[in-house]
Amino acid sequence: MTASSMKIKGLPQCFGCLLLLLAMSSSAYAAHESTNPLDKNSASFQQAYALLQQNGASLDLELFEKHPVEYQAYLLGSYSAQAQHYPLAIEWFNRAYADVDKLNEFSQQSLLYQLGYSYAQLGELAESETWYRRAIAKGSADACVNLGASYEQRQQYQQAEAQYLSCLPDNESALLYLNLGTLYYNGLVKQDKGLGGRYWQLSAKLDPYDSDIQYNLGVYYLNTERDLDKARYYFSQCSWQESECASVLSHPLLIGRSAEQAHWQALRQGSVVEQRHLLEDRAKHLLPVPVYFEDETAEIMLQVQLNDKEWQKITATAQSREQLEKACTWLNRLIWVDTFSGANAQTYLQLNRGTLTLPLEWKYQGLRYQVLEQSGQWQCSAYPLKSNE
Repeated sequence: MTASSMKIKGLPQCFGCLLLLLAMSSSAYAAHESTNPLDKNSASFQQAYALLQQNGASLDLELFEKHPVEYQAYLLGSYSAQAQHYPLAIEWFNRAYADVDKLNEFSQQSLLYQLGYSYAQLGELAESETWYRRAIAKGSADACVNLGASYEQRQQYQQAEAQYLSCLPDNESALLYLNLGTLYYNGLVKQDKGLGGRYWQLSAKLDPYDSDIQYNLGVYYLNTERDLDKARYYFSQCSWQESECASVLSHPLLIGRSAEQAHWQALRQGSVVEQRHLLEDRAKHLLPVPVYFEDETAEIMLQVQLNDKEWQKITATAQSREQLEKACTWLNRLIWVDTFSGANAQTYLQLNRGTLTLPLEWKYQGLRYQVLEQSGQWQCSAYPLKSNE
């Protein structure tokens, strides 16, 4: 079992860029007159604008004509790149770059980064490096890590290491620490599994739900530290997204171990605000689709009741009996995380014992579960047991 290889940061979403720019766009662009109008009859414009119409956010479409031509070209390039029409994207990015000083700093950084990324996707790595370095000069952490990854693609591992280290500390990122740790763990520059593991730990602090980071830490604790409980902990977190993580949980050394208590203890630590944030993060990252609390439009609605110290009750509400087991499973995933949780086995036995007599209650490892049906809605809830229970 080896650690996963380097990763490359993808393209930003234009809609997110636009939201950040809205507050500043009127003042940033008001003084600039359109000195280089776009030829809207050209085949290039028609093709790029069609991609914008197909994939663009509503605000990007609504405000397109109100932007100066430099920003219009930037948007056309961005949506062309997202559609993987990289030559077209490069054409429009270059048009925007011709008057790049008319864009604000955020747009300039994004433009330079996307040019570097687009050239890299076409295999033009030397040209890509030029634009990545310009983006780095503007403070792009994504360009910093992608430039290092491009050296890895060419098996220039010493240059990759030097590039990653040059990003620190100003342009640190979870992806950078992941890639740098993998260089050391896999012995691509020097064999230092301990150093590789320490960089992965830094990576996990910045992005605790990334499946590659979790997998690599699982490998580190299984094969290097021989800390089987921690190995189980990290593999359990990524097992919901990655089949490889789930398969490792059947490793002979991990069978019979459980990460339930570690995830349960993490959920009960910190302030009530921190506990709620942890639950929300697990809902967004560990469920099959991102789910938010109190969202009545969701297939299964999640709710949490809090007092001034800790959470008191978590409820998953399903719209039908057929969805009830899924709702309880999602509840277990928020609390226990582990794919092969004993809580899941207990839940299955309780819900599939023939006729379902409500209210149904059972206890498991410090929690009391309750299943109710009210007005056609099925609720699966979990409460922390009181000290006298």
